[in-house]
Amino acid sequence: MFRWVLGLDAFVARTRPAWAWLGQVALVLLGVHLAADRLDDGISAALVASGIHWPEPEQPLTLGTWSAVLFELYVAAWIGVAAVRATEAPARSAREWWSRWSPHNVAAPLVWAPTVLAGAWVIGMETEDLVAGIWAPGASVAGWLVAALAVFRLGWPSLLRVTRCAPVPGHRWDGALTVWPAVVVAALAVRYGLPVWGWLP
Repeated sequence: MFRWVLGLDAFVARTRPAWAWLGQVALVLLGVHLAADRLDDGISAALVASGIHWPEPEQPLTLGTWSAVLFELYVAAWIGVAAVRATEAPARSAREWWSRWSPHNVAAPLVWAPTVLAGAWVIGMETEDLVAGIWAPGASVAGWLVAALAVFRLGWPSLLRVTRCAPVPGHRWDGALTVWPAVVVAALAVRYGLPVWGWLP
């Protein structure tokens, strides 16, 4: 039995590079989903206020919901592409990284950081809800600990990778037209996906 456990541990250690990025990307996508969840309300409100005569009163809500879903799917695909593209040798200095400057390479860490924190907050809230049914006094602490662990083990390594291993751009304005939906979601993650606004006066 002990030999089997050691063999399983060795297998997990050998194969970790092949699947560790899945957890890292999943954490980011959790944050994207939390941020994009606010988008449909904004789109629907804008459609209602547009003055368009809608045949059915629920059409603005339906259109806003599906627009937000498509928006989220696009950003999820962008996140996946950004993760796959971050395969260059790590930049060893700021000067070396600057030689790879492009809108995509600047946007990737700016999108990654708030969505990682938002994703970790989702995990923390779910942990808090789970622990509250078992041990209410420790639920909040457990949520924060699990969220911090998610950032430390998954979020921080992936943020370093998309920053330091940024791809050499084919042209200087690589990503100039494709990064904006992801930047919008990052802004929504900062506004709605981080548990800091309640602390401010």
